[in-house]
Amino acid sequence: MGKNSFFLIYLGLTLTIIFTTLIISISNIPYNVFFQSLAIFVILTGFFLTVKNKLKPSLLIFQKTMKDVAKNDLTLDDEDLKKIEELSNFTLTNPKIIIKYTNLILQNLNTVLQAAKNDRDYINKNRKLRDIIIDLNHSIISSENTEVLLEGILKTAIDTIKDGEAGSVMIPDSDGRIKYIAAVGMDLLVLKKTKIKLEEIFLFNMNNGDLLKPVIVRNKAKYHNIYHSKTDTKYIEKSGANNFPCALTAPIIIDGEIYGVLNIDSRSLNAFNQEDIRMMEYFTSEMSVIIKNSELIKKAIYFSRYDSLTNVHNRHYFEDIAKMAFEEAARYKGGLHIVSFDLDNFKSVNDTFGHESGDNVLKLFAEIISKSIRGSDVFARFGGDEFIALFKNSTAKNVEKRITSIKKELEKSPLLFGSVEYQVKFSYGISEFPAEGIDLEELLRKADDYMYENKQENKKEGTK
Repeated sequence: MGKNSFFLIYLGLTLTIIFTTLIISISNIPYNVFFQSLAIFVILTGFFLTVKNKLKPSLLIFQKTMKDVAKNDLTLDDEDLKKIEELSNFTLTNPKIIIKYTNLILQNLNTVLQAAKNDRDYINKNRKLRDIIIDLNHSIISSENTEVLLEGILKTAIDTIKDGEAGSVMIPDSDGRIKYIAAVGMDLLVLKKTKIKLEEIFLFNMNNGDLLKPVIVRNKAKYHNIYHSKTDTKYIEKSGANNFPCALTAPIIIDGEIYGVLNIDSRSLNAFNQEDIRMMEYFTSEMSVIIKNSELIKKAIYFSRYDSLTNVHNRHYFEDIAKMAFEEAARYKGGLHIVSFDLDNFKSVNDTFGHESGDNVLKLFAEIISKSIRGSDVFARFGGDEFIALFKNSTAKNVEKRITSIKKELEKSPLLFGSVEYQVKFSYGISEFPAEGIDLEELLRKADDYMYENKQENKKEGTK
């Protein structure tokens, strides 16, 4: 306590004694009655000051809580907001105000306790949700099928959000439309027939064009009739989506961009609340991480199996497939042939027209062969302008026929390098399992020998 405070207390006591003596002298009030009255006054004053100081933090917390409610609860109407504004804009300068809001806090004690309980429940649910997301990561993060991945996410979301009974996932197209890619509780095949634009969805319209905030829709059918075409509305009705009139819808954001939209639906018009919105935000945030990780894993798997330029299998993956094919052919005595391909005069293309033209030659060659072989056959790029194919359940004669067909397709598809028309040609060699080898190395060596013989023949024909 500072010197000024001691001085004020001393001055106050001195003046009190002086005024007390004067009042007693003038009024002839008995000393005992006067000091009883003075004691009551001091006690009441002290009580008032104590209550004011002790109550101030609680009132400020109450004030902040009311403002937060007004800010975050999307279901409040204008009248509710006006009441909250009145309640939250009080001051602590008046005893009546303090008494009024003391009573108000006491009256709302149950509400405050319920809010605390909700927060505790929310934290517990978050812990449970984290466990669910960890399990989800383990089970679907390596899924190579996007639709299976998103359906798993959707089912988990429906189980997690309290009132969730059905739902769907939508993904934007490059043409500005958004398509259904997963659904639970409604007919996905029918929903896929819709041609809804991105600006027609719940998120866009209820957030005034801001796609980043979750929203609750209380009457989906009414909304569909306002914003969607008659055809799309018909498909949505037919799918059974309107059997669930209430929806909680939220964006899935990856690297700042809209990856998709998650919709959780309920039969109850009063389903979902602010807590569910918070849960949905947490859920979609975690889902973004899972989806991104899954996409990275799929890319890694793809590039471990496919050549990035031609999109056909690479050497490593071909070798793995060939080993299994040899075991199967040995077990079931099926015909199996290896074909080695090498492009003719490929180096001159790079030297004369540039490496981009050379890349176009490789891509065209790979594309035509991929279209010409069966689904059971395997085609791969071994490196540079070397390719290899594995033909199952075949004869040498049938393989020769297929190669002849490939040559004809290439003749129909010349490449233009400026004003020069370039015809893609190749040499090849065929080896047979197990007559000419029992493993890939032996068969490749034999096929390469035949391929070089064929290349020499092609060179002789080219000089004629």
